[in-house]
Amino acid sequence: PIAGREGKGLGHLQFASAPFAGAAAWAKNLLQRIQTPHELMLTSHHVVSTKEYQDVFEQFKNVENALTDYIERQYQDWQELMETVFRGGEDIMGINIVRRNAQTQLLEVTFPREVAVLFKEVEGWERVGYSIPFVAMEHSKDKERISVVRCHVRAMAREYNTILSALAPWER
Repeated sequence: PIAGREGKGLGHLQFASAPFAGAAAWAKNLLQRIQTPHELMLTSHHVVSTKEYQDVFEQFKNVENALTDYIERQYQDWQELMETVFRGGEDIMGINIVRRNAQTQLLEVTFPREVAVLFKEVEGWERVGYSIPFVAMEHSKDKERISVVRCHVRAMAREYNTILSALAPWER
């Protein structure tokens, strides 16, 4: 199953990907692959008038409807997940993104994966041609600024950890 479907959120994803928009883009690509030959067949009146064409047309409509429904279901599932994750009361955009490991005293960057996935999903749904829900647009409006801050924080944490690791235990 696609991550986040069982209400677990997206925190267990390894990398920032767009599971919903990616699946919809795949289905849209398949839909375009069957629509092109179908449109070509429509231009030939001697093909359209056969019984075989009627069977093919019926199968085409079934597949077209199934793919369209699949894309719509992906979009609805994504919207529901966005409502759950970003309207759940916890301000994900306000979470501290750096914490100190109690055992090693090294810094860890804890940028919420939900936000990274949100950015990818918004890009993906825009490519597929769907409108972006308000809650998603609201949280992704500062994408560039947040990405720059995230890169700077990671660099700062990496440098801090390098310095701390180079020190002898008594110097720490």
